[in-house]
Amino acid sequence: MRDGTGHVANKRDYIVNMKNMMANKKGNKVNRRGYAAYTTESLADNKDHPTDQTEDMAKEKAYVASPGSSRFILARKEELSEKLKNTIVDYVTDQMLGKKFLTPDHTEEQILQIFEEEYIEGEAEQKKIRKALKEGKSVYKGRVEFEFCKENYSALFEKLWWTLEIASEDEFEAINGYLDY
Repeated sequence: MRDGTGHVANKRDYIVNMKNMMANKKGNKVNRRGYAAYTTESLADNKDHPTDQTEDMAKEKAYVASPGSSRFILARKEELSEKLKNTIVDYVTDQMLGKKFLTPDHTEEQILQIFEEEYIEGEAEQKKIRKALKEGKSVYKGRVEFEFCKENYSALFEKLWWTLEIASEDEFEAINGYLDY
C-alpha cells in the first residue's frame, strides 16, 4: 500500500495516514491522539458533505457525547478464523497479562532477591507466589495506570482492532475505531 506521498506503508500506518490526510484536506481538526476528529461544524463548511449528512452527524455526535463513553463500529465475518483467534490470544497475552518475572527454575536466593527488588513484602503474597512456582507456573507482573485510564483503555481497544485489521485477510475492519473521549 502507498500513502499520500507515494511511500509504501504498513496497513495500520496507511489507514491512520489516509484518515488524517482526508481530515486535513477537508479542514477538520485532528484530536489529541493525532486522528481525524470530524465535527458537525467542519462537515457543514465542507461542500463534499450534503446537509442531511451533517444533521445525521449532529444526532450521532449527541449520542456519542454522553459522559464516559465513545462508540465504535466494526465489521467482521461471523466466525473468526483460527488466525484471528490466535491474534486475539497473542494480543491479550502480550498487552494484558503482564511480563514474566519468576519461573519454577529460579532458586530460593533468586526468588528472595526478586521479592526485594519488586517490593513484594507481604507474607501472604510471597506464599501464593511460591505455591504457584511449585505447581510449575511462571509468575507475571504488570501495572494499570489509573491516572491515564481513559487513554489506556481506549488505546487497548484501538490497538486490538488495528492488530486484527493487519492480521486479517478482509475478515475484520474497524469502520469507526477511533475512540475519542
